[in-house]
Amino acid sequence: MARIARWSLGAVLVLLALVVALMWLAESRWAQALFEGQISQCLNGREVEIAAHDIDWSWPLSF
Repeated sequence: MARIARWSLGAVLVLLALVVALMWLAESRWAQALFEGQISQCLNGREVEIAAHDIDWSWPLSF
């Protein structure tokens, strides 16, 4: 029984670490450049510059 509890706890901790890493990545400069590129493509190649992006992690999620 203890073995199952340890594996379950380990799995939950790994998932939690993955969520935190993805949240950090979404706030990064790399993601900002990715967003700018995607928006530029949607606007037929117009140059787009995002001065600052801030993700509000409350519900509903907003930028």
